[in-house]
Amino acid sequence: MLLRWLRVKVLSTADDVADYEAGALLKISCLMAEPGTRLRAGHLYVQRGEPLVRRSVRGSEEFAFQQPLMLQRTPGSGKGDWPMAAVALGGVPVKVPLADIEFLESVLRKGATPV
Repeated sequence: MLLRWLRVKVLSTADDVADYEAGALLKISCLMAEPGTRLRAGHLYVQRGEPLVRRSVRGSEEFAFQQPLMLQRTPGSGKGDWPMAAVALGGVPVKVPLADIEFLESVLRKGATPV
């Protein structure tokens, strides 16, 4: 109610999917550790027809996920300041906000996997 009063647009999974289908570039916060490294903050960039890419917060590091992409929920500690879910994208462990899991599952389930 407060967000509506302040005129802040509250997005839903349906809004995200519609934006994706329209070709918008969507950015999802994530935590990822490449083999042999510690967990690092970054963003997943999801756009129809483009490869799924993770970039570091500063944009200096980029990681392109290999095909085929499949989202698998993996056990996580459940501890931390943010409600995050541990998943594996193409075998790479990633933590994404719980609010974005449904969107990622929807996009990948439709077969609209990034090229």
